[in-house]
Amino acid sequence: MSGCIYGIMASRLGMAQKAYDYFVDTVRCDLDDTHGNTKDGLHVANLGGAWLSVVFGFAGMRLFKDGLHFRFSLPKQWKGYSFRICYQGRLLKINVTEENSKIISKFILEKGTELTVFVDGSPRLVK
Repeated sequence: MSGCIYGIMASRLGMAQKAYDYFVDTVRCDLDDTHGNTKDGLHVANLGGAWLSVVFGFAGMRLFKDGLHFRFSLPKQWKGYSFRICYQGRLLKINVTEENSKIISKFILEKGTELTVFVDGSPRLVK
């Protein structure tokens, strides 16, 4: 799981390739049996670590007093990503893609009342 933490920090520091490399190390742990013990079961913490890497790393999600803040990045190896979060009784789906070298984020309110989130410091109303 430490790769997850390093990846999140690399994302925060703008070290995109390093963040992606740590993410890959996290998700490939069981697939490649890097610890030689996958026969004993999955490293469940790594599954959570992969999700944390996407949400807190690449999506840059932070919780401040005024609400949810995001600073999106997209690994060059990906066309996009999406995830769901529950926040104050609401269910949000966030989709991130790239168009014309610009990162595009779309928020879908699947359950609950509208709210304001912040993307790169700018408020965005999600209905």
